[in-house]
Amino acid sequence: MRTTFLIFFGLALGLSRALFADLPPDEVHQCTRHGIICDVLDSPTAAPFIYKPGKICPIQRQDLKSVRVPYWANETQLKMGMLIVHQDIAERVRDIFVEIAMSSSPERVIYRIDEIMQTFDGDDAHSMAANNTSSFNCRTTPGSSRLSQHAYGLAIDINPLWNPYVKTRKGQTTVLPPEGRLYDGVTAERDPKDSRLLRADHLIVTTFKKYGFKWGGDWRSLKDYQHFEIETKK
Repeated sequence: MRTTFLIFFGLALGLSRALFADLPPDEVHQCTRHGIICDVLDSPTAAPFIYKPGKICPIQRQDLKSVRVPYWANETQLKMGMLIVHQDIAERVRDIFVEIAMSSSPERVIYRIDEIMQTFDGDDAHSMAANNTSSFNCRTTPGSSRLSQHAYGLAIDINPLWNPYVKTRKGQTTVLPPEGRLYDGVTAERDPKDSRLLRADHLIVTTFKKYGFKWGGDWRSLKDYQHFEIETKK
């Protein structure tokens, strides 16, 4: 038993070193310790798009945390990205992304996580078209005046270009972002062998569900393949 344990530990240690080989020493330390959580107020670039003049958000700044998470930028390069989420789920989000990054699954998923969306000034359309993975954004759900779970910091959109929002009504199909039609499952089939496309048995989907998130790909009235949310704030 002891020999088996030592072999397993050695394999796990080797995997960890391989995963983080390209990161600077300080980031390796942070990542292998399950990342760090910093108050969003420590990041002044967050302010312009989070609380624009005249924009009413349902939560306060102090309710938010920024979470540094590991992600695969390509098949061999592991990076650190930043997501802003509600403080109640910050540690959970951190653990989800660490678990996905450290998985031995051959299905290595490539992300783009732009640091706290400042590049897009909070513009969700531009963020989705750029295939940016994001979380908090004080906005409504598509085509309605109802606040999105993103406005509460309780939702995450992953690779939205490859995993678009798709709704068909009266024969008309809306795809967001529009550039995602190549992957919408209506005008084009979603290839089950393409690891970029989320599906029910995908590593990302099963990991998020394990931590209590709901997936928009399970919805009946529409499909929001990019979307994961926690329903605890209204």
